[in-house]
Amino acid sequence: PASAQWPEPLNSALTRSNDGVSYVFDVERTSTDTGDDGETLQAYARVDPNADELKQITPAHLVDASLPGSSFRALAGVENALEDGIWCTRFAEDVPTDPDDIEIISEDEASVTYAFTPLSSEDAEGPEKKINRRTRANLTVSKDDPAVLSYTRGLTRTVTVFVVAKIRKADSEVSCSR
Repeated sequence: PASAQWPEPLNSALTRSNDGVSYVFDVERTSTDTGDDGETLQAYARVDPNADELKQITPAHLVDASLPGSSFRALAGVENALEDGIWCTRFAEDVPTDPDDIEIISEDEASVTYAFTPLSSEDAEGPEKKINRRTRANLTVSKDDPAVLSYTRGLTRTVTVFVVAKIRKADSEVSCSR
């Protein structure tokens, strides 16, 4: 966002041009709800947007595939990322524009990790906004040639989004490499 006042190297990592750059990224997704089926989904995948269409998403490990199609449903969020644009180049949308809402939680010679409550998209509806208010995200960027290295997010407490559904756990972890 143009109005962001992010500290360095976060600003450079989130505003850099990614024209012509393709990230290969790993995704870990976990979701547990207590809806009608109380299903827990866990999936690990490598995403390579440069690969042939059938090989862009490679499941690396899948847990709790007890229901037919649960692996496909667990990876659906990853497939949406390919359609919507690669996450590693789009995390700026989640980061608050006010530096007071961003905290440095670790730093070493090579990287800085920031923590924040992710922003909801402008067209977000009630459930997404409620989930984001109860989510904590961490974004790690490299100091040399600033770029996003990883992004994690997870619920800080249970969220009731509909009368019949409570989400007890929803975590995502993305590792990025160029």
